[in-house]
Amino acid sequence: MPVYNGAKFVRDAVESILSQSYDNFELLVVDGGSSDETPKILAAIRDVRLTSIFTRLNLTNSLNTALRAAKGDLIIRMDADDIAKPNRLALQVEYYKRHPNIAMFGTSATVINADGGVIGNADMPREPWWAEWCLFFGCPFVHPTVAISKQFLIRNAIEYGKVPVSDNDVLRLPLLRECEDYLMWSVISRRGPMANLPQRTLKLRMHQTSKSSVNADSVRTATEEISRWNAACFLNEPIEKKEWCRGNSDFDATAHQARLKQLGELYITRRSLEFRRAMIIRQDYAFRAMLARPCEHGGVRLIRAFKILSETRFLIPPSKLKSAIKYTLGSSYLARIKALARTA
Repeated sequence: MPVYNGAKFVRDAVESILSQSYDNFELLVVDGGSSDETPKILAAIRDVRLTSIFTRLNLTNSLNTALRAAKGDLIIRMDADDIAKPNRLALQVEYYKRHPNIAMFGTSATVINADGGVIGNADMPREPWWAEWCLFFGCPFVHPTVAISKQFLIRNAIEYGKVPVSDNDVLRLPLLRECEDYLMWSVISRRGPMANLPQRTLKLRMHQTSKSSVNADSVRTATEEISRWNAACFLNEPIEKKEWCRGNSDFDATAHQARLKQLGELYITRRSLEFRRAMIIRQDYAFRAMLARPCEHGGVRLIRAFKILSETRFLIPPSKLKSAIKYTLGSSYLARIKALARTA
């Protein structure tokens, strides 16, 4: 558990771990040089399972410090502003015992605000094939729910913020200060299976001072870069920013659509996906292609949407139609697209 000036929430976070139904663990809290009451709060908690490590390191290096110091084989992440539900560790330890070859796995989470009120859920992709596909476009894991095999990390020389030289052969990833979790999961995905448990084992706190809120723009940029890098490595060929990064000034939606289809079809073939799963992948990349379309004259956008549907030969479910059409077509075309989906 890394912490920096986390006095407001750190006690609740620590106590939620110390009160787990499963009690055979060590809790490592790495304080990256807090100037508030955090060190005093940690010092006041008397429990032999708690070890506090005081440093002046950034988040990435603090996490690596904890990885090296951990004595157990299963390393479970936690953040200093979240709350673990009482059976979290028991569920994850039991899953690891039943799936000893898993490299990494997370869980879903309940989202709370600064006051602890529930504001939603973060339900993550469960099956490995779907989690791997989602990883091409963003981080399909709630970082403070993740559990990793330490022996797997050692065998593959994996750390936060470190990219193996061989992974840069196709496209060199620029130095990034954000998304150390997404980068690490991407490296792991090339070397071992990953999954998510369906249970919501964590109360994930969202507030204005959280890292993802404060650095939203740089997180978005880093996410796009890692996403492009993931796709390029899988395709084994470079991808230009304008072909992938929607935040790029010269983004080419047509080229992006072609890349999505190329990636999806190769993924289906390489993973030998059966018909139902293949249709889900095709549905997803066509939906992403629709979302990436810039605003055009309504009739042109309608024709493009029809073309995508006919090329991929599947139905877009109504649950996804509304958000897709709101962005790409406009609400006036909703009925026509739904009619097409029913008869395609």
